[in-house]
Amino acid sequence: MNGNKLFFLFAIALGVALCSAGISQAAIITGVTVVQGTDTGSELVVGGLDDGVLAYTDRVHELENIPEALKGSDYVKLQNNARDDSPYEAQVTTSQLSLLYVLLDDRFGDGDGNDPPTGVPTFMSDGSVGLTPFVDTGAQIDIDENADGSINQHFSLFVTLALPGTHSFRDAQNAGRNMYVIVASDTLVVPEPSTLMLAGMGLAACFACVRRRRIA
Repeated sequence: MNGNKLFFLFAIALGVALCSAGISQAAIITGVTVVQGTDTGSELVVGGLDDGVLAYTDRVHELENIPEALKGSDYVKLQNNARDDSPYEAQVTTSQLSLLYVLLDDRFGDGDGNDPPTGVPTFMSDGSVGLTPFVDTGAQIDIDENADGSINQHFSLFVTLALPGTHSFRDAQNAGRNMYVIVASDTLVVPEPSTLMLAGMGLAACFACVRRRRIA
């Protein structure tokens, strides 16, 4: 493991430790409400992420090959039909500093499900959720769309670091493909490159937490 990655891991670990010290191990996601859109179904699953769980409230699609580090995490099921909705806004409330993950259909951008997305929805790139734009971890999660043991499509796993509060996940901009899935955890799925940006996320969290504690 190179020095940049070690620096990033240290920064993230320190940021999470500073803000979660003394906090009991409870749900990270405490609420979800869809406030805009025609497909407003949602369900919070606390501690339930695992192979074979349902990805959506309106489909039989099952998630497969979840990274070990994320098993047992909180996640949010939205409606797959919401992939077409505009405007759309799902408000997700978190109780502590956490890593927010988005599972994004690999077909995003160019329609090719065999390669990573060629772009991301606007909310993932403009810094409106988390301390920085989402970064691709390089990990992949699969989806069984027929609940028959087959793998039909793939998600890339993106991450940002987020302070406690309510976060707005907006238009999927992915009509005809799969809606994104939201996960919250205090565990990092180690990413590929982009480590300096992620290190900055960790250090920003450390700074924010220390500053808040001093003000308090």
